[in-house]
Amino acid sequence: TDGFRAPAYRCSSCGYFTSQPLEHCPFCGQSVEYIEDAVEHMVRKVILGGGEVEVIAAHPALERAGNIGALLRYA
Repeated sequence: TDGFRAPAYRCSSCGYFTSQPLEHCPFCGQSVEYIEDAVEHMVRKVILGGGEVEVIAAHPALERAGNIGALLRYA
């Protein structure tokens, strides 16, 4: 939703991304860095990967579900 911001954590080695505070990546064991605005990071990754991002002005159901959603497809 428009204006939504949230912190997250990203592995400095493999790129694992989570909203849960961690010191080490559960997959590769490397250090995890704090990201102040995870939404900005996710939008950038989607666009660089050829995906599309749509910002929703206001949607109560989306807000109840956590303010962010995705349709995933694999080629």
